[in-house]
Amino acid sequence: MLHGDMHSGSIFVDNNTTKMIDPEFGFFGPVGFDIGSFMGNLLLNYCAQNGRIAELAKRRQYQTHLLTCLQDCYSQFEEQWLNLASNETTDVSFANRAFTEDYLKSVLHDAIGYCGAELIRRTIGLAHVADIDGIENEQARLAVQQQTLVLGEQLMLNATSCDNKDEFFTLLISLLN
Repeated sequence: MLHGDMHSGSIFVDNNTTKMIDPEFGFFGPVGFDIGSFMGNLLLNYCAQNGRIAELAKRRQYQTHLLTCLQDCYSQFEEQWLNLASNETTDVSFANRAFTEDYLKSVLHDAIGYCGAELIRRTIGLAHVADIDGIENEQARLAVQQQTLVLGEQLMLNATSCDNKDEFFTLLISLLN
């Protein structure tokens, strides 16, 4: 079961719990969908900072924080998923480490592709984000929109080239620089 609209505005976190709200878009689908959507929304905010924070050092500090959040999120997802696959399932397929790693690789491929799709959907689709639409300078807003579209396209085109999270993070950094 997927949330269907996973972004920071749908998550409440405190010291002990994490809760998701607004499940009206929930559906059964691929495991990588929600994590990819969440990462896409972090990257939308990352790109928006190019039109929001003029001071380079301050902007880079915030963007670094967002990338760290993205990396931590995916790493914790992967760690938790592997733990559940090895300790909490009765599916004998997951007892085979090679199967588990291959399955997780396909989840990563899906997540990267959905991340790219989310960047594009939230830029030119019906559900825009205030992070970008709120950039008052039209040229700056258009530059950010162009960056999100190119980033989304490249993530979708290169999703299957990343066989692990380190390759994904390396690809992402290369596309952002």
